[in-house]
Amino acid sequence: MSNMKHFNFYYDETEHSRKINHQTVSASNYHDDFIAAAVGWDKLDEDDIEEKFHIFEEKYSRRMTGNELKSTTIKPSQLKYGFASLNKSTAALMNDFFDLFDERVLVHLSTFSKTEYIVRQVFTGYENSPFIDMDLLKYSITKAIVTYRPKEVIQSLYAGPEEFLESLKDFLRSKIDADKVNIELKNREIEQFRYILLLLKDVEPIKTLDWNYDSTLATLKAFLQEKSISEYSLVIDREARTAASARNLGFKHVSEGNSKELFALRMADLLAGITTKLMKALAKALAYRSAADEVRKNLLDVGWFDLTEERLALYKKLHRIVMQYNNAWYKVSSGIYSDNLICFITFLSFVDKFTSSSNIKGSLQMMPEHFNSATCAALERHFTTVRNKLPVIPINSNNSEYFFNQRGGKEYFDVSRQPCLEVGECARTYNVLAVGVRNGKALATLEEDNKVVCYVLPNRLYSWAESLVGLANSGVNLFPEKVTFTPINGELAAYIH
Repeated sequence: MSNMKHFNFYYDETEHSRKINHQTVSASNYHDDFIAAAVGWDKLDEDDIEEKFHIFEEKYSRRMTGNELKSTTIKPSQLKYGFASLNKSTAALMNDFFDLFDERVLVHLSTFSKTEYIVRQVFTGYENSPFIDMDLLKYSITKAIVTYRPKEVIQSLYAGPEEFLESLKDFLRSKIDADKVNIELKNREIEQFRYILLLLKDVEPIKTLDWNYDSTLATLKAFLQEKSISEYSLVIDREARTAASARNLGFKHVSEGNSKELFALRMADLLAGITTKLMKALAKALAYRSAADEVRKNLLDVGWFDLTEERLALYKKLHRIVMQYNNAWYKVSSGIYSDNLICFITFLSFVDKFTSSSNIKGSLQMMPEHFNSATCAALERHFTTVRNKLPVIPINSNNSEYFFNQRGGKEYFDVSRQPCLEVGECARTYNVLAVGVRNGKALATLEEDNKVVCYVLPNRLYSWAESLVGLANSGVNLFPEKVTFTPINGELAAYIH
């Protein structure tokens, strides 16, 4: 009899568009991020978690719709200034809901830009090369369209690749001219747009604009692998296409469920809904409202930071759920364009650093500036990651001693604490997932005894690793691949198969 734990996972999604077209993107209630949430636990804990959820639901039964407590009970207007503008009853509901989460509950959040999905379709078949950084190109184009919502470009997305290309070029040229009004603030954007204009040559026709659910599900699968969860069931909230995508991706024991019958789907719905509404509120608060705004610094209203102790406690609880409990690289994931997600995570981390609301109110008027600086720094790190094909530190890293790299290997911030690769007297072959350099040391993340481990390589292999990083940054990534490490005269040599 196996002692291996079995986990039950429940998946819900929001803001999805079964068809992405001009009408969809132009709608007043359109939000660019497709967001999915999954909750899961050891099946032995399910009865206890269910009992606590039913007690929570019974307490707020007056807010049910069709015998379900849904995320629609929280109105977007209540989040104008985030949790600061919540009424007393909704704040109490959120507080009790967040208290349902602890280390037993595994959470996975995934976002994906619908505009990025379209841009990927436009540039299908184009990959990174030593001459063109397609990741950077896709990110920059997506960011430009999401940020400025140029009508002509959005309309042309559905007219054909040739029209889209010309419309995009016209928009970029006009924005470069407009940005010259404030070169100090917009210099980086001007450089990016000029870079895009240099790279844009030709595109292939768009194949389909039907939404593909694989992206969010793939990150959930990676999360399960990272947590070494192999025995599980996955229940998806009544969405046949999503369930089919899950099966195609190799998920085992996939089924569709009814949220009216399964408490865990309602729990996933509430988490997805609260997260989405807060992300949307942040995005709306930071959106440009006029052409004049586009060349000025855009700051959050001070009302976002005017928090009581109770509202600050809410943010701290959500921060623990999203950033601390069962943390992993793939716990919070996104596509190449993830500005809204980064803004959301940065806000949670920024507010969480304050021990009391009085600490915030003591410098209340400066809070928007401080948060803007933190967000700009986070976005700059992400931009660097997009350029670097061997990203290292995840955006949801919250441990002071170590983080999990993109391949799931544990890396210490103090690289001297990293274990060294030793192969003994005979050659040994590993499946190497990634090679990188950090703080003057060469690192290799590899599979060993069915585990992912990150090792420091001997100094002799530093130049070898550095050259591989250079290749990856130019679009030529050789890993994962088999590598044989051979001891020669007391030193290790590496041979890539």
